[in-house]
Amino acid sequence: MAISPRAESLDLGVPRGREEPRRSLGGHLRRWLPIGIGILMAVAMIVLAAAAPLIAPLSPSAQYSDAVLKGPGAVERHMLGTDEFGRDILSRIIWGARVSLQVGLASVFWGFLVGVPLGILAGTRGGALETAIMRSPTC
Repeated sequence: MAISPRAESLDLGVPRGREEPRRSLGGHLRRWLPIGIGILMAVAMIVLAAAAPLIAPLSPSAQYSDAVLKGPGAVERHMLGTDEFGRDILSRIIWGARVSLQVGLASVFWGFLVGVPLGILAGTRGGALETAIMRSPTC
């Protein structure tokens, strides 16, 4: 039988008490940069949708027969071009952000409204059912 020296906490590399290993700048960026980018994109979409009447260069439903299916920059007033009816693509994207946010919020609202009561019901009734099954003599 081999005799081994007694291991101490310093030998194991375990921090004592509340000491936490310090993270490098790369570690912080790897953790927080994607979150920051996502929050920035969400805020930008909300601001863009809220300010659509002020930001959109043209009406999203106005048709320009002289600019049907023009590419980006082909006509000065249409930065992203036009569709098959001559409507400005940039204006339609900006105004479409409002609809997208409304649909997204409505789906989260209805999912919450249906999901929370079902989850509570499953926790109370399902828990009682599981307890009854576990107490039955067949288990």
